[in-house]
Amino acid sequence: MKPENAGVVTFDLGYVTSTEWTGVIQGNVPSAFTAVENPFYKFIGWTSSSHAPTPSNDNANVVFNFGQTDTVVAVFEQIDFSFFIPNTFTPNQDGLNEVWLPVSSAADPEAYHCIIFNRQGEVVFETKDLYEGWDGSFLGKDHYVIDGVYNFIITTKSYHELGNITKKGHITIIR
Repeated sequence: MKPENAGVVTFDLGYVTSTEWTGVIQGNVPSAFTAVENPFYKFIGWTSSSHAPTPSNDNANVVFNFGQTDTVVAVFEQIDFSFFIPNTFTPNQDGLNEVWLPVSSAADPEAYHCIIFNRQGEVVFETKDLYEGWDGSFLGKDHYVIDGVYNFIITTKSYHELGNITKKGHITIIR
C-alpha cells in the first residue's frame, strides 16, 4: 500500500491489511482485492509486477489470478488541503444560506477552533467542531445578533502537515 496507512486492503480468506503484507495465496485461483480509503486519501489504482487486474486498474474492487510470485500494491494519494470561508450569509428563515460554515477538505477536525466576535469584541459564537456552523444566534441562545459585520479567527491545520494555520476575516449578516 502506498503511502502506508492511507487505506485498507481486504482480500481472499478475510485478510485485511493497512501496511505491507507478505504471504502465500493459492496459484491459478482468482483472488479478489478491495481497496478502502482512509479519510483524507483517495484510491487511484493498483500496481502489480506480473499481472493485470480484472476488470480495471482504477477500480477499488479487482481480481488477480496468480500463477507465479507477484507484488500487488494499492496506490492512494493525499487529498489536498483547502479551506474556503464564506464572507456573507442570510439567516432569515427562507431556507437559503441560513448557516455560515467554512468548507474544507483534508482539514484535521481535532485541530479546528473558530471564534466570531461583534464590533465590541464580545464573543457571539465559538466552536471546536469543524462541522458546526453559525446560525446568527448569540452564543446559541434564542436571540439573534443584528445585521452587520462580524470578525472571526479560525485556527486549523492540514491533516497531512504539521503546523497550525490561522485565518482572520469578517462575515456580513444580511437578513
